[in-house]
Amino acid sequence: MTVHSKKIATGISLSHQNPEFDITIIGAGVVGLAIAKYLSEETKYSVLVVEKNDAFGTETSSRNSEVIHSGIFNHIDSLKYKFCIEGNKLLYNFCKENKIWFNQCEKIIVSKKEEENKLQLFIKSLTEKNIDFELLDSKQTEKIEPNIFSDKSVLIKNSGVVDSHDFMNHLFRISSKNHTYIFDSKPKKNYKKS
Repeated sequence: MTVHSKKIATGISLSHQNPEFDITIIGAGVVGLAIAKYLSEETKYSVLVVEKNDAFGTETSSRNSEVIHSGIFNHIDSLKYKFCIEGNKLLYNFCKENKIWFNQCEKIIVSKKEEENKLQLFIKSLTEKNIDFELLDSKQTEKIEPNIFSDKSVLIKNSGVVDSHDFMNHLFRISSKNHTYIFDSKPKKNYKKS
């Protein structure tokens, strides 16, 4: 595959005609940037990040809810739950260390009277998962959010939101010191006739 590019941001010299890299990351969304940032701490690797757009994080990574999830709806034995709990702590710590805006605003899960059994099962799962929460009555809920009418609610303490663009800017800044990024790359497929 031949890559045509208009923009190159580099931490490594591209003086060679055909530079070689230990690792190639396809895509400079939040996942690609996070992998590149992690690998930048392992400076023994030369890394190439190829992005089809003219900048990083311009697709799904910039069109999300920016929620810092707490793992409340994931099964306790799932990898999704494990990574969610670990990622929650890591993300809050990274944001604090790098002065990235976030708001640990918590999350309210509401219920109706007829959902009491479901609510109790949900509370049991939170307890099993060791998730920090508080059970609220209707007055406590209304005090936090006057537009919510709920007999009982659950306040999830470690949910929040983050400025995903600032987060990606930091990942890019850290990783581009040691890695090469190619933006606006247009892969050209070479097909062989059979």
